Amino acid sequence: MDPASLANTVMGILTQMMPFLGPMGTAIVTGVATDVGETIYQKGKEQGKHLFQAIHDRFAAEKDGGNATQALQHFVSGDLDYTSVVQTKLERLLRSDPGFSDSLLEIIRSGPLQSLIVGEEATAREIDMSNTLGAGTQKIETGKKSQVEGVSMNIAPPETM
Repeated sequence: MDPASLANTVMGILTQMMPFLGPMGTAIVTGVATDVGETIYQKGKEQGKHLFQAIHDRFAAEKDGGNATQALQHFVSGDLDYTSVVQTKLERLLRSDPGFSDSLLEIIRSGPLQSLIVGEEATAREIDMSNTLGAGTQKIETGKKSQVEGVSMNIAPPETM
């Protein structure tokens, strides 16, 4: 995946994860839960926090007086004015640090990501999105004045579908 596409994907995930990253973006996971009873929802939340931790650590390694980290903290705290700053910094790092890029891809690919993107003034009807792996992420992004009707999204092992 090229750096620009990866940066867009990561920013989308971070935006969805903002409520779970705490008011100052400091709710960082130190490990991933592996209990059999853990829900896909919880696993997705943990995956997002793991992704945030990796980005936070890489931004913290920058010799910029903490500016990158501060921008990331403001962004995950809900200040969307920092979106372009974080995305630009992220894309530059992905271009210059292949190891960082590989790490983020590994985190993202630990479960499939399925997206339904509905543009402005568009309608999506009767869509069935299924994942038989039993892990992953499914999301719907809607544009202005768009409509979504009869969409079914399922993540379950093959024997239950």
